[in-house]
Amino acid sequence: MLYGFGSKRALLDAFAASCPTGGVLVVDGGAPGASARAAVLAAARALGLGGGPAGADAALPFTAGAGFGPGARRSQAAALAALAAAPAEPHLTLAVHGIDRLASSGAGGGSTDSAAAALAALAACPPIRLASTSDHVNAPLLWDAAGAAAAAWLWVDATTLAPYGGRAELSRLPPLDPAGAAAGCAGSAGPAAAAAAAASVLASLVPHARAVFALIASATLEGGGGGGPGGMAFDDLFATARARFLAPSEAALRAHVGEFRDHGLVAAAGRGGAGGEVLFVPLAREAVVRLLEGLEGEGFGGGGGGGGDDW
Repeated sequence: MLYGFGSKRALLDAFAASCPTGGVLVVDGGAPGASARAAVLAAARALGLGGGPAGADAALPFTAGAGFGPGARRSQAAALAALAAAPAEPHLTLAVHGIDRLASSGAGGGSTDSAAAALAALAACPPIRLASTSDHVNAPLLWDAAGAAAAAWLWVDATTLAPYGGRAELSRLPPLDPAGAAAGCAGSAGPAAAAAAAASVLASLVPHARAVFALIASATLEGGGGGGPGGMAFDDLFATARARFLAPSEAALRAHVGEFRDHGLVAAAGRGGAGGEVLFVPLAREAVVRLLEGLEGEGFGGGGGGGGDDW
């Protein structure tokens, strides 16, 4: 299990490509529709279980299109039972990008607990050699003691500080500093590293979203005196964004803010008053300054409106 700050995609891909024997199956935990159940069924099909050659779906006592109901759970259980009874050779190297996202997405419509348990059971199967990456600081908590013992995870610090790449990878990014965001304090990551990670996320957003973030970041710096971080009330943000044609409606603005909060770029503090919660960037001041400098270089400073027609 590779963990640490930065993208580990290239590292895991290189490992998978270097496997000298056996088959290799790569699973992207951040891809649309990815689930623990799909990974289990794909592994079983890759090994050709059920009496037919590898990849022959008709030979299997379970199907990939069984849906998310009781039939799907029976299909997953049948696949795990077949894998558990299979010999250690031939083996399959299963490379899972973002296994924490896969484990927390539910086992194909099931609960997080069942998804995590299915992945632990898959890792324990004799023909499976599982190598994976995790991005969330609390990833070990996805498995209880029994699940962790069954999977026998070996945690390896693989900090790369490399920028995160594709949309699937960005979609599973954890908050930059979960503890700091929850407490409303500055991020614990180094300013340069935190700014680089935030910039990677911002680069994937539409221009209007980046311009809205610049407004919040500017307000964070302006009020960052001894009373804690500054920020901007949502109502004030909406009024400014609408005046600058950055958000046509409150719903559009909330969509932008929701994406910021999902990635830990923005946090909220209830400070009372008619404006409700106050939005701010929960990173060290130096990191916020770095982000704003980058945005201003693209024409998205706190005083600008940003370009493009995408909301």
